[in-house]
Amino acid sequence: MTTPQQPDSVRADAEKQQEAAMAVAAPAYVPACPGAGKTHVITGRHLQSPRRRLRKGRALISFTRVARDQMARRCRSAGRSDLVQGPHFIGTLDSFLWEFLVKPRRAAEPVPRLLESWASVKASVEGMDREISLHRFPMTVDPSYSEALEAVAWDKLDYDTRQLIKNSSYSRAQWEKKIFETRKAWCDEGYLTGHEARVLALWNLRHAKTAAALLPPLLSRFAEVVVDEAQDCSAADLAILQLLHDAGLPLVLVGDPDQAIYAWRGAEPQALQSFAAQLSESPRVR
Repeated sequence: MTTPQQPDSVRADAEKQQEAAMAVAAPAYVPACPGAGKTHVITGRHLQSPRRRLRKGRALISFTRVARDQMARRCRSAGRSDLVQGPHFIGTLDSFLWEFLVKPRRAAEPVPRLLESWASVKASVEGMDREISLHRFPMTVDPSYSEALEAVAWDKLDYDTRQLIKNSSYSRAQWEKKIFETRKAWCDEGYLTGHEARVLALWNLRHAKTAAALLPPLLSRFAEVVVDEAQDCSAADLAILQLLHDAGLPLVLVGDPDQAIYAWRGAEPQALQSFAAQLSESPRVR
């Protein structure tokens, strides 16, 4: 990001790097340092879109609603409200997976709903010797298995939950069984969180019948998909992006490989580097 205090030569060099990142052809990986203006680069790339009605749009994906709103606000401030409407898409990764890779294959009844967290519906694991909220049990998924192996992330429980489980007369295996039964009951009612959306997205993309139904509309709608803060992608996120890349969806990943602010989400910086090696790389934005 340039500031008035920087020498003209430094600002000019930074602006050239940003311009190069805005123009790089997809599929591409754009490494960027903290404060390099990643959101500015992404939004600037989007603002270069012609004003005429496009047959294909661009998806701008972030990990937070704050970043999503910032990108949409910048487009509107530039007088380009058309860029926040179809065929374009500006949203979080959770909402992108939900809208294009999960919801189209869900039954209309019960009405499918994407939750921010299980805390939103006050889901609880009951029937044991104590009641614990479902959201206090983070889940992991290993996408290297064909059916995306899931488990409770016992090592990521908060202190209070660890103590409750430690003092329970039930084993972890018994708790895990009840946790998954509870989650299934809520999913059967149409409720899912971002974790379940990822598991279903992986399943849908890996099975020929569902992939054949989901991919053509996605490929025909988007000329490219830009992923912000790509260093925060989990193993499941990267597996999904890999499948989309393999299907021919042009991807542009923007991120700082030296940091992962959401490491607790299972961010995989090394796996990102492996994936990024398959893409053309722009000069690092500083």
